[in-house]
Amino acid sequence: MPRRRHAVAPCGPRACPPVFRPTGRAGAGPPGRRTALVARKLICGENIVAEGPTPVSAVRSGDIVTIGFDNIGKGLMAYESNRPISFQLCDAANRCTFADAVLNGDAIALDASPMPSAATVRFCWSDSPICKLYNSAGLPVVPFELDIAAAPPPPPVKHVVRKRRRR
Repeated sequence: MPRRRHAVAPCGPRACPPVFRPTGRAGAGPPGRRTALVARKLICGENIVAEGPTPVSAVRSGDIVTIGFDNIGKGLMAYESNRPISFQLCDAANRCTFADAVLNGDAIALDASPMPSAATVRFCWSDSPICKLYNSAGLPVVPFELDIAAAPPPPPVKHVVRKRRRR
């Protein structure tokens, strides 16, 4: 399966692809712990966070690209840094540049001003990436590449026509 599809493959009712990327963070747990969490959720039916955060959307609004996630538990956390790192914006010709990221609640906001023609966003997309973004259960975000969508247009403004009173 191509890397792009594998990175965003969701868990189904009886199957879930565990991520075996070394986290590089003490206390994150070995891959066996992460696999056990998936088994507890799928086989035992426990209501727990068993996966790392999964990207669900990337939307551009002006110079900001906002990435939304699923499986965040109580929120996203950037370890060993004051902000998330390892995000790239790429144009249609696959020219990429690193982007400054800010943790914005349960989403990530990227400064897209250096790459106004960005078509995709990547996270930890290299041979030896430094990935420091986790959910509240201590599970890492998987490497991913996601297409950027334009923000939906604002709703139309209704003009209210007031009738004049007759005197």
